[in-house]
Amino acid sequence: MIEKIKVFLDTSALLKRYIREQGSHYVTQFFTPYRQRSRMFVSELTYVEALAAFARRSPAPPAATSKAFVADYQYGMRKILVDRTIIEQAALLAQTHKLRAADAIQLASVLRVAISAPDILLLTADLEMVIAAQTEGLQVENPNRYD
Repeated sequence: MIEKIKVFLDTSALLKRYIREQGSHYVTQFFTPYRQRSRMFVSELTYVEALAAFARRSPAPPAATSKAFVADYQYGMRKILVDRTIIEQAALLAQTHKLRAADAIQLASVLRVAISAPDILLLTADLEMVIAAQTEGLQVENPNRYD
């Protein structure tokens, strides 16, 4: 039996599945078919960040884009709860790596997954996150390096 690839997607990478841009092809490969090839992890924060990104985009993506994301989020991804422990670790990470608050929450979330899945692969298109995650010892890929 082939072991599933464990992937944590921050919002900057996950959006590439729904909005065609540089790196979209790279991200999409993890979803084809996503239930068989990869085990997906996201922070609960991603739900708000993604829907906000769709709403703020000009021109706005079709309503089907948001619906596809919501379906994937609800049924195809393991959500990491943003609890007090994540918030406390995120505060430390923000100070240590000079990250924005949301990025620090994303990093704290993937680090929680890495405790039980040290082979987790973080996908992020945010260069500050790439550096911080590598410093924390994570495997990281920036989808913007592809396509």
